[in-house]
Amino acid sequence: MEFNFFKRKEKETKRKLDESIVANYGINFYTNDIKSDAVDKISAVSTAHKILTENISRIPIIIKKDGEIVKEHPLYYLLRYSPNNIMNINSLVSAVEYDRNKTGNGFIKLNTNKVSGDIIALEYVPAKCVSKKVKYINGHVYYQLDHTKNTFNNKKTTETINGNNLLHFKQPLTINGFWGIPPTSGLAHNLSIFARALNTLDNYYEHNAHSPLIITSKVQSQAMLDQVKEEAEKFAENNSGAQNAGKMIVAPPNVEISPNDISMIDAQIIETLAFNRDEIASAYGIPNYMMNNSDSSQSIEQQSLQFRNFTISPILSIYRNELNYKLLTKKEISEGYSIDFDSDVLIDSDLVSKTRAYQIQATNGLATHNEVIEKLGNKKINHSNADKHRIQKQYGMIESDMIEEDKKESKDE
Repeated sequence: MEFNFFKRKEKETKRKLDESIVANYGINFYTNDIKSDAVDKISAVSTAHKILTENISRIPIIIKKDGEIVKEHPLYYLLRYSPNNIMNINSLVSAVEYDRNKTGNGFIKLNTNKVSGDIIALEYVPAKCVSKKVKYINGHVYYQLDHTKNTFNNKKTTETINGNNLLHFKQPLTINGFWGIPPTSGLAHNLSIFARALNTLDNYYEHNAHSPLIITSKVQSQAMLDQVKEEAEKFAENNSGAQNAGKMIVAPPNVEISPNDISMIDAQIIETLAFNRDEIASAYGIPNYMMNNSDSSQSIEQQSLQFRNFTISPILSIYRNELNYKLLTKKEISEGYSIDFDSDVLIDSDLVSKTRAYQIQATNGLATHNEVIEKLGNKKINHSNADKHRIQKQYGMIESDMIEEDKKESKDE
């Protein structure tokens, strides 16, 4: 049985569009249809994609068992360093996260050993290669892949792949819980205003960054009117453009030229751009200061904390759930294995602040001394006691209820 989640289409409202803006920005303003290849032409959207891609891709992926990092797991090297022969893990996650923000969906194909069934590589699949038509057979979803659209794949064929062998990372907002919806889908109106404002500024600076001029002339015949129009066109051609800025202007004969008193401030173009930049930042959950815009209502520290808690953490949860669901077996999960992210790299603070924070963890039994030392990038202590949790002496050692054993270890030191 085959079904298409996008089968139902909304009726399009027909209006006459400004063809020049549509050509420049690829936006159909009145049907909420934004071409994915044109989205990055809006600088604020491109900045939002860059910020999320950089922050997500720099967080190391780790495998744990009962809370301890396990480096011996077969997937550890693939997830931490080299997922395939073409990309490192940073490049792979960057590509997937970019697709997820741009199209609403990111994909990774699991390549397995045909004999053992073990995962041997994680292959990046561009979102444009995955058809929106999927098949549902015997309780499993099958995706349709078109390899002809993949730059790194020489297979000139299409492929049907079981959903268990394709990691699908989607935006929180979805259609039927299956296809992710990009944030830009809800920004069509704002992006249209943004694009028109940019187009207005472009035309403004193209004409010497001056307000349009008014040419006044009294003519007595159509022939003279045609001559005035011709002279006006020559005037515009010879005096517009950045290369003519500051030059002496010579008016055509028998005409009077006066400026049209409409300033950019009166038109509120700059305010329009700033407003829509804020809307784009909000849609992606990015603080204003990261978008080169100030927000006096909150400090940078508050905005950074909110960014980590309410933007980065939910995204990591999307990745974490999909990785655990399709990379680990039920047996491994029951044994305590899990795939997680080392989000400590997102803590932006100076060395002194980090050291104090880790010191509090070590002295209150929240981390061992070697764990703290490793996080600071220093050489571990080669002694078993450095791998044990400790708190104040009146409470004793966490791993032992025997005070005498604690005293004996202290003597041995």
